[in-house]
Amino acid sequence: MSLLMKFTLKVALVGILSLSNHAQAFDLMQAWEMSLSHDPQMAVVHASKMGAEAYKEQADALWRPTVLVNTLTGVSSSKSLLNGAEFSAPGFGRSTGVEFGTSMGNGSMNRWTLSAKQSIYDVEKRAQGEQLNSAFKASELNATLMEQQFALTTFERYANVLKAQTLYALIKNQLQAVTASWREAKDRFELGDAPVTDVYEANARAKSLQAQLNSVENELQLSKLILANAMGIPANEVLVKELKVSTKRLALAPLSQTLLDVQAKNISLEIRSLEVANAQLESQKYTQTISPVLDAVASVSKDQLQGSGDFGSAKSMQSQQMFGFNLSIPLYTGGARGGKLKETLALRDKSKAEYDMRRDQLLQLTHSVWSDLNTASDRLSAFDEALFASQARLDATRIGRQVGDKTTLELLNAENDMSQAHLAALQAKLDFLNNQLKIDVLTNEFSMHSMKKINDDFN
Repeated sequence: MSLLMKFTLKVALVGILSLSNHAQAFDLMQAWEMSLSHDPQMAVVHASKMGAEAYKEQADALWRPTVLVNTLTGVSSSKSLLNGAEFSAPGFGRSTGVEFGTSMGNGSMNRWTLSAKQSIYDVEKRAQGEQLNSAFKASELNATLMEQQFALTTFERYANVLKAQTLYALIKNQLQAVTASWREAKDRFELGDAPVTDVYEANARAKSLQAQLNSVENELQLSKLILANAMGIPANEVLVKELKVSTKRLALAPLSQTLLDVQAKNISLEIRSLEVANAQLESQKYTQTISPVLDAVASVSKDQLQGSGDFGSAKSMQSQQMFGFNLSIPLYTGGARGGKLKETLALRDKSKAEYDMRRDQLLQLTHSVWSDLNTASDRLSAFDEALFASQARLDATRIGRQVGDKTTLELLNAENDMSQAHLAALQAKLDFLNNQLKIDVLTNEFSMHSMKKINDDFN
């Protein structure tokens, strides 16, 4: 069962409970589940799955018999003349040089035909059927891949809100601190205890921070709007949870095994493999110089024409029944089949090259993601230590500024460094969680558990 179907019923309850308390922040799982139900991208996935069924139906229909009824009603004129015929009948003897003539003008005509055809042997049709079955499988795989990619998209949207939300709070706090420093510098300057440059520096930094705050506020509103549209709620109700990531080292499979898993199970690569197989099937349609087509055919037909002509009233009726086999062999196509073969072989080679290129890209991406995850624990610890050091430096600089050992510019820089260290640590944690999702998608191990696993890091 798809992720969309699993969450359809659950989402309704989640949405009701969440909307009943606007002050309560949404966690990642809630954002994902609500987006599964509301985001237009998931409607595309659902439509793709419905369309995939049509491929299988078409493939099954190729080898079923076709039955066709034709009817024709109208007005017709007919005239025939036969000279030099021989005529014989009991009591009339034998006559030669006989002339037969028929004539009918603007007579009523009725015709109907019932025909049926069953394919028995057709190379092109066989390849077409395999292609349609392959297209069915590729469509299902593509829908699954879109669901997995949507999880990454939801995480990115959620992370963008968190980053903008955090940055806005940091800049706002920094602006308050710089404004306080500016007032202090101004007071000390008036007392003759600080140079006027401290006032200018603090004022310039405050104006710069105000401009940044306005810009980040716009980014925050936009990121909230994007996530809200996906979740199906108003943007002013979007509030995300803070992030707390454990620095415990992940239990990863060896890199060599992970790379093998990507080559064997990655959905994107499997879709490319199906494209190569389809290109090969297309070329098979034209590889045989003589490609016979054998069909069993049957038909029943009746023609009736009635009216008046040069010789008086006339009526003509003809009925026919037929069952047999129709063999069609293209003996010469003017080089069309040879040209088509060259085209399909070139497309087959192109598909193979694209498969190899995609495989190499995925292996390189997997190597990078795996390496980042493998060293994430040390990196996260380093960022936490850097954040702790920045905060300690800021506290020391504030004390130093009060006793005159540090300048106002040094205090402003320390506050900025602390904010940058906070953002760097947050980005590292988000990258760590995002890479956990990526490795599951790359190895086709993604599931609801993948989202729950990283959702526990938001509180």
